[in-house]
Amino acid sequence: MPILSINTQTTGLVGPKVQPRRCTMITTDDFTKVTEPGYINNENIYGVPVENTDLFDVIYSFNEQTKKGIYAKFMAVYENGTFVLQSVAETNSNNSGIAEMAEGAAVVNNPAVTANSLISYSVQSGTDQGFLTIDSLVPGEGFNIISTNIDQAGLIFYQIFEPA
Repeated sequence: MPILSINTQTTGLVGPKVQPRRCTMITTDDFTKVTEPGYINNENIYGVPVENTDLFDVIYSFNEQTKKGIYAKFMAVYENGTFVLQSVAETNSNNSGIAEMAEGAAVVNNPAVTANSLISYSVQSGTDQGFLTIDSLVPGEGFNIISTNIDQAGLIFYQIFEPA
Protein backbone atom coordinates (compact mmCIF):
# COMPACT_ATOMS: atom_id res chain seq x y z
CA MET A 1 0.00 0.00 0.00
CA PRO A 2 1.83 3.13 -1.16
CA ILE A 3 0.96 5.57 1.62
CA LEU A 4 3.70 8.16 1.38
CA SER A 5 2.87 9.99 4.61
CA ILE A 6 0.31 9.88 7.39
CA ASN A 7 0.30 12.08 10.49
CA THR A 8 -1.67 13.93 13.14
CA GLN A 9 0.81 16.74 13.71
CA THR A 10 -1.64 19.35 12.43
CA THR A 11 -1.69 22.97 13.59
CA GLY A 12 -4.13 23.43 16.45
CA LEU A 13 -3.92 19.91 17.88
CA VAL A 14 -2.43 20.15 21.34
CA GLY A 15 -1.95 17.17 23.63
CA PRO A 16 -2.30 13.43 23.13
CA LYS A 17 -6.06 13.27 23.86
CA VAL A 18 -7.37 15.74 21.25
CA GLN A 19 -10.31 14.15 19.43
CA PRO A 20 -11.47 13.96 16.80
CA ARG A 21 -7.92 13.85 15.50
CA ARG A 22 -7.36 15.68 12.23
CA CYS A 23 -5.04 13.44 10.23
CA THR A 24 -3.34 14.03 6.89
CA MET A 25 -2.39 11.37 4.38
CA ILE A 26 -0.72 11.38 0.98
CA THR A 27 -0.96 8.24 -1.16
CA THR A 28 -0.33 7.18 -4.73
CA ASP A 29 -3.41 4.92 -4.55
CA ASP A 30 -6.61 5.98 -6.34
CA PHE A 31 -10.02 6.74 -4.77
CA THR A 32 -11.29 3.17 -5.22
CA LYS A 33 -8.29 1.71 -3.39
CA VAL A 34 -8.33 4.34 -0.61
CA THR A 35 -12.01 3.62 0.15
CA GLU A 36 -11.65 -0.19 0.19
CA PRO A 37 -12.52 -1.76 3.54
CA GLY A 38 -9.35 -2.34 5.53
CA TYR A 39 -7.16 0.14 3.65
CA ILE A 40 -6.01 1.79 6.90
CA ASN A 41 -6.57 -1.12 9.34
CA ASN A 42 -2.91 -1.75 10.01
CA GLU A 43 -1.78 1.88 10.04
CA ASN A 44 -0.57 3.43 13.25
CA ILE A 45 -0.32 7.19 13.57
CA TYR A 46 2.77 7.88 15.70
CA GLY A 47 2.21 4.62 17.56
CA VAL A 48 -1.53 5.21 18.04
CA PRO A 49 -4.02 3.06 16.11
CA VAL A 50 -6.57 4.64 13.78
CA GLU A 51 -9.80 5.49 15.64
CA ASN A 52 -13.38 5.82 14.42
CA THR A 53 -13.34 9.52 15.32
CA ASP A 54 -10.37 10.33 13.05
CA LEU A 55 -10.90 12.80 10.22
CA PHE A 56 -8.52 12.59 7.26
CA ASP A 57 -7.41 15.24 4.79
CA VAL A 58 -6.16 13.04 1.95
CA ILE A 59 -4.29 13.67 -1.26
CA TYR A 60 -4.80 10.51 -3.32
CA SER A 61 -3.63 9.54 -6.81
CA PHE A 62 -0.52 11.51 -5.92
CA ASN A 63 2.06 11.64 -8.71
CA GLU A 64 5.54 11.72 -7.22
CA GLN A 65 7.04 13.30 -10.36
CA THR A 66 4.55 16.16 -10.81
CA LYS A 67 3.82 16.45 -7.06
CA LYS A 68 0.07 16.67 -7.80
CA GLY A 69 -2.90 14.64 -6.62
CA ILE A 70 -6.60 14.86 -5.78
CA TYR A 71 -7.72 16.27 -2.41
CA ALA A 72 -10.69 14.98 -0.42
CA LYS A 73 -11.92 14.76 3.18
CA PHE A 74 -12.63 11.38 4.76
CA MET A 75 -13.82 10.00 8.08
CA ALA A 76 -12.59 6.66 9.46
CA VAL A 77 -15.69 4.51 9.96
CA TYR A 78 -15.50 1.12 11.68
CA GLU A 79 -17.79 -1.38 9.92
CA ASN A 80 -17.97 -5.15 10.26
CA GLY A 81 -14.61 -5.45 12.02
CA THR A 82 -12.66 -3.21 9.65
CA PHE A 83 -12.00 0.47 8.98
CA VAL A 84 -13.35 2.19 5.87
CA LEU A 85 -12.42 5.72 4.79
CA GLN A 86 -15.75 7.36 3.93
CA SER A 87 -15.60 10.50 1.79
CA VAL A 88 -17.45 13.37 3.52
CA ALA A 89 -18.64 16.84 2.61
CA GLU A 90 -17.73 19.99 4.55
CA THR A 91 -19.85 20.73 7.60
CA ASN A 92 -21.18 23.96 9.00
CA SER A 93 -21.84 25.21 12.52
CA ASN A 94 -25.34 23.65 12.52
CA ASN A 95 -23.73 20.22 12.18
CA SER A 96 -21.72 20.21 15.40
CA GLY A 97 -22.18 20.88 19.06
CA ILE A 98 -21.78 19.77 22.65
CA ALA A 99 -24.13 17.23 24.22
CA GLU A 100 -24.46 16.73 27.95
CA MET A 101 -24.26 13.11 29.06
CA ALA A 102 -25.93 11.95 32.27
CA GLU A 103 -26.46 8.38 33.45
CA GLY A 104 -24.64 7.07 30.37
CA ALA A 105 -26.80 8.77 27.75
CA ALA A 106 -26.90 12.07 25.85
CA VAL A 107 -29.79 13.23 23.67
CA VAL A 108 -28.80 15.32 20.64
CA ASN A 109 -31.64 17.28 19.06
CA ASN A 110 -30.25 18.33 15.68
CA PRO A 111 -32.45 18.43 12.56
CA ALA A 112 -29.33 18.35 10.33
CA VAL A 113 -28.96 14.59 10.86
CA THR A 114 -30.01 12.31 7.97
CA ALA A 115 -30.25 8.55 7.52
CA ASN A 116 -26.85 8.69 5.75
CA SER A 117 -25.08 10.89 8.31
CA LEU A 118 -21.68 9.92 9.66
CA ILE A 119 -21.22 11.18 13.21
CA SER A 120 -17.91 11.85 14.90
CA TYR A 121 -17.91 12.31 18.67
CA SER A 122 -15.44 12.61 21.52
CA VAL A 123 -15.49 13.06 25.28
CA GLN A 124 -14.59 16.60 26.32
CA SER A 125 -14.99 16.20 30.06
CA GLY A 126 -16.64 13.96 32.58
CA THR A 127 -16.42 10.93 34.79
CA ASP A 128 -16.70 7.14 34.55
CA GLN A 129 -15.96 6.96 30.83
CA GLY A 130 -17.17 3.90 28.95
CA PHE A 131 -17.28 3.11 25.23
CA LEU A 132 -19.63 5.37 23.29
CA THR A 133 -21.92 4.57 20.38
CA ILE A 134 -24.68 6.29 18.39
CA ASP A 135 -28.16 4.98 19.13
CA SER A 136 -31.69 5.78 17.95
CA LEU A 137 -30.88 8.05 15.00
CA VAL A 138 -34.03 9.73 13.66
CA PRO A 139 -33.50 11.67 10.39
CA GLY A 140 -34.46 15.32 10.71
CA GLU A 141 -34.66 15.12 14.51
CA GLY A 142 -31.51 13.85 16.18
CA PHE A 143 -29.84 10.88 17.85
CA ASN A 144 -28.63 9.54 21.18
CA ILE A 145 -25.07 8.90 22.28
CA ILE A 146 -24.90 6.06 24.78
CA SER A 147 -22.10 4.72 26.96
CA THR A 148 -21.34 1.19 28.09
CA ASN A 149 -21.03 2.73 31.57
CA ILE A 150 -24.42 3.82 32.89
CA ASP A 151 -22.64 6.11 35.38
CA GLN A 152 -20.86 8.17 32.72
CA ALA A 153 -21.52 11.91 32.89
CA GLY A 154 -19.95 14.89 31.15
CA LEU A 155 -19.73 16.77 27.87
CA ILE A 156 -19.51 15.11 24.45
CA PHE A 157 -18.50 17.01 21.30
CA TYR A 158 -20.24 15.77 18.14
CA GLN A 159 -19.95 16.62 14.45
CA ILE A 160 -22.29 15.45 11.70
CA PHE A 161 -20.90 14.72 8.23
CA GLU A 162 -22.71 13.74 5.07
CA PRO A 163 -21.21 11.35 2.52
CA ALA A 164 -19.80 13.29 -0.42
